[in-house]
Amino acid sequence: MTAGPSPADPVAIEVLLARLQADFLGELDERIDQIENLTLAFEKGGFNQVDFDALYRTVHSLKGTAGSFGFSILSAVCHAFEDYLNANKQQDRQFLNNCLGYIDLLRLACDRIHRKQTDFTEIEASIRKLRERHFAKRFTAMLVETSKTNAQLCQQALTGLPIQIVQLDDGLQALTRLLSEPFDLLITSQEVKTLNGMALISAIRLAGRAVQPIKSILLTSQPGIIPAAIQPDHIVHKDQHLDRNLAVAVSQALGLTT
Repeated sequence: MTAGPSPADPVAIEVLLARLQADFLGELDERIDQIENLTLAFEKGGFNQVDFDALYRTVHSLKGTAGSFGFSILSAVCHAFEDYLNANKQQDRQFLNNCLGYIDLLRLACDRIHRKQTDFTEIEASIRKLRERHFAKRFTAMLVETSKTNAQLCQQALTGLPIQIVQLDDGLQALTRLLSEPFDLLITSQEVKTLNGMALISAIRLAGRAVQPIKSILLTSQPGIIPAAIQPDHIVHKDQHLDRNLAVAVSQALGLTT
């Protein structure tokens, strides 16, 4: 009797992953249809929390599965869709139309993936336009901070600026989103989970985001130990003037000062 492939056999694992990816692509249109049906249910039966939670879970599930198979453009659309759902609890006709806008992007990304295209610049630009329209903000910033108190302080300091803020507490998760979604600014504490602030800034620069460069601001209690090779655009000391100095640094980084 011939023994089957070892569970650790890299060829067998590669074949299995390819099969799972093919299954995912085969079900992708159906999963997007499910998201659309959940969205249209609001038009037919009005808003209810059960349907809203089901919509959010389905978008979240697609985001995770797409990311695990390397389809970062699908994850990017789902991330933006999730952010919109989190920020909009009042459902009306405009809410429905905005959700359908994200679903259109999912279908466009799905079509290009099926046709084995790899240029998603147009879709990334559309994500940015949807963010700007839905949040009435000119810029999108990633805030990476483990301390809830500091994160809240930073959010409050930037309230008056035209910035939509996405907040995470994990450096590696932030890197994944920064590499797949259009952000204008990275604000990161040095002391964050998984990937610290200096490593995160270095990784972004090494990735060479030439099309859409990301400005960086490092929040640290020890500004004197930053290596010259990893100099961020701005360094803000974590002291009693953090909120004021952060607002100034962000304004300078995004060209909001005159």
